[in-house]
Amino acid sequence: TVNNLRERTTHYFRVGSLNWNNAANYVNAGSTKTLIQLPAGCLTGFIVKQAGGEDFTTIQGAVNALPAPLTGPTCIVINDGATYSEQVTVRNIDNGVAGSSLTILADPALGLQPVVNPPQGSTAAFQVANSSVNLFGLSVISTNSVPYGVWASSAYVRISTVNIIDPGGMITS
Repeated sequence: TVNNLRERTTHYFRVGSLNWNNAANYVNAGSTKTLIQLPAGCLTGFIVKQAGGEDFTTIQGAVNALPAPLTGPTCIVINDGATYSEQVTVRNIDNGVAGSSLTILADPALGLQPVVNPPQGSTAAFQVANSSVNLFGLSVISTNSVPYGVWASSAYVRISTVNIIDPGGMITS
């Protein structure tokens, strides 16, 4: 067992031995890429980072790739404080087994708050038409005219520490 390996890093392993004449013989044993640890309470999920190097560069891309059905608490962790110019639509997610949910959140280990700025013609930064969805640690700043910052039409949607910032009066409802 090898412990304390850096997350999201490819580690290469070699095995060495000495022959009867004390000559070293090394063989490449292979490589493995360590995974990033999801926050507590997340059984599975994806990591989003706009600059790349993670599972997805957009939040919607991660939502679109969710497995059907969800098999437990599933998280989409945003691993930066970047501004995402997209509308995130959560709809028709199969919650599968009891206790399944989807949480979209800022990486709690970073202390950064990613921003979603919905493009022109959007309904909201987050359009949630699915039950058992959580939004945590995010900001919405609209530079385009949109009716809502967050629009939720389903039961069991939790929104916590989500800042709706609208200094220009672009959110109309």
